[in-house]
Amino acid sequence: LDFDVFGNLRPFIEREPRTFLVGQFTFLNQSAVLGDNENAVSRFKGALVKVNALFDAHPTLKDSRNRGLLAALVYYELKKGVPVASFVRWVLQNHLHLIEESSSEDLIAIFDKVLESRKRTIFVSMPFGKSKPDDHYAIIQRVAETVSQTYALKPALKVERVDWFHDGTSYEISDKIIDMMSDCGLFLGNLTHCNPNVYHEIGFIMGKARAEGKDVANMLLFLDDSVPDADKFVAFNLRGIKQLRFTKPELEFVPALAENLERFFKLKS
Repeated sequence: LDFDVFGNLRPFIEREPRTFLVGQFTFLNQSAVLGDNENAVSRFKGALVKVNALFDAHPTLKDSRNRGLLAALVYYELKKGVPVASFVRWVLQNHLHLIEESSSEDLIAIFDKVLESRKRTIFVSMPFGKSKPDDHYAIIQRVAETVSQTYALKPALKVERVDWFHDGTSYEISDKIIDMMSDCGLFLGNLTHCNPNVYHEIGFIMGKARAEGKDVANMLLFLDDSVPDADKFVAFNLRGIKQLRFTKPELEFVPALAENLERFFKLKS
């Protein structure tokens, strides 16, 4: 290993490099994320390069000497479908990087449970300061609660919008929006009133899906056709995407949303 390339990882590795590598490969093979062909070492080194860059992006991680944490970071870099940035945020928010030593298996098991809970989160992107979107949000909350009760979901579906999110801290709202969108299970985009912020957030979700190699983003768009024509205009690049359209929210939006939630969360075939 060239420590000019992996400089941030030197404190984890340099003292006992063979012990470190044997432990890493044993763990990664048992976790079935590395593979056993001739490309395994290249994939491992590639993951180390990305983890080393994480320490530059999050300098607080440099306080850690926890090999279990490093192994977990490499694991999530190699595992498809799990955003390693979400794991890093969870570690830093809970100060886990300050623990001297911990089991990589325990960190992964706990965070996988956290991810399972977050996959039941529905993030609503919507215009603010208008009555119709507020009504829509109330409907979404009610439908999600009904679906959760009907199927006895644990954890239950959780509906969020950024202006109602409170964790006891001050934060940059654009950063919080990105965090919430990155970790949500389903993104609901309210096209009513053709709001530019909603369009921007839809673009983020679509780009995230492309970056993760997904054919379809985890999103559902909807529009209230009862508003004036100017408020239900949909820009060209979104017109071809499936949308729930309705004029009578209770009669049309409620059952359509319930059915889509049941199908998306695989509660019915």
